[in-house]
Amino acid sequence: MKNFSDSQLKQLKKEIHDCFLTKEKFKFYKEKFNFSYESFKKALIYNGIPFKSGDIKLALKSLKIDVVDKTIKYEDFLLIDKKYIKEFINSKIRISFKCIECGNEGNSRLSYFLNRIFLRKCLCVQNV
Repeated sequence: MKNFSDSQLKQLKKEIHDCFLTKEKFKFYKEKFNFSYESFKKALIYNGIPFKSGDIKLALKSLKIDVVDKTIKYEDFLLIDKKYIKEFINSKIRISFKCIECGNEGNSRLSYFLNRIFLRKCLCVQNV
């Protein structure tokens, strides 16, 4: 796999100090460093450089979070740095969890967690 040099990695890390690497910066650095789209994407993921590509799953993967069947685990959600959370506010990705009341497994849209509508309680508790 083609990877970044130390100076290239330093430049990229400087760009993402406060947020994801934007689509514009993605394209700029891909061309500047002479990478193909796939090689650049793989190198970003390998080095933990979060980027936007229009695919929310890739954005999560760049944060080292696996999406399985459009779902992430609650424990993985807790690993997302707060500065990146706003990027997922309208996401249709689901989050799986154990109910804090009864221990049953449940899931909800990630956007509900971010908007504080649904907080780790399954329907059995909400309907009581």
